[in-house]
Amino acid sequence: MTVPSTIRSAHERLLIWGAGGHGKVVADVARAAGHSVLGFVDADPAKLGSVVEPGGAAVIMDESRLFESLGSSMRPFDALAIAIGNNRARLQACARVSGLTRLPVLVHPSAVISPSAALGEATVVMPMAVVNPAARVGIGVIVNTAAIVEHDCVVGDGAHLSPNSTLAGGVHVGSLSWIGAGATVIQQLSVGRSSIVGAGAVVIRDVADEVTVVGCPARVVR
Repeated sequence: MTVPSTIRSAHERLLIWGAGGHGKVVADVARAAGHSVLGFVDADPAKLGSVVEPGGAAVIMDESRLFESLGSSMRPFDALAIAIGNNRARLQACARVSGLTRLPVLVHPSAVISPSAALGEATVVMPMAVVNPAARVGIGVIVNTAAIVEHDCVVGDGAHLSPNSTLAGGVHVGSLSWIGAGATVIQQLSVGRSSIVGAGAVVIRDVADEVTVVGCPARVVR
């Protein structure tokens, strides 16, 4: 996990990769943070020209055209926002374009980010989320609406913290894991790689890699 310590806030012309529901939210966050949204990229060429979000941005290129643009010095955008909801696909997309263009951190103005926290490239922080001191959030992470990442937490690459989820102090979340809406992980625990914590669960003991836990207290169901 390579985590930069600063967030660029200058206005940029963004292309958003991913024209689904998550892309709509990322477009709103980008505009709220002062960027302009030029349009969307999607894997499905049949979506070209379709308007996909209330702000009026449309799908303007497919993935093959995106990679042609990345190889050109005359590309029409400044940076690329990754807005793919699936954790693994999002992280793979980050890897495919890393080094070819900027992958900005996008933070909604209503979110609270400690100056000592670090956020990885292509991470998106939604409205009213909180990332507290000395927390480290990896590459391509979704910190969704009103999620709380307490002090000294570590969140691995490609993870998703759903709305109103809470990581108490010193929690480690493995890469590609998903913390469900309203779930809580108490302090100093670990959630393994590629695991799922179900909505509303309360995690009171470590969670292994590649398992699903649900309930209060959380128990393994898969």
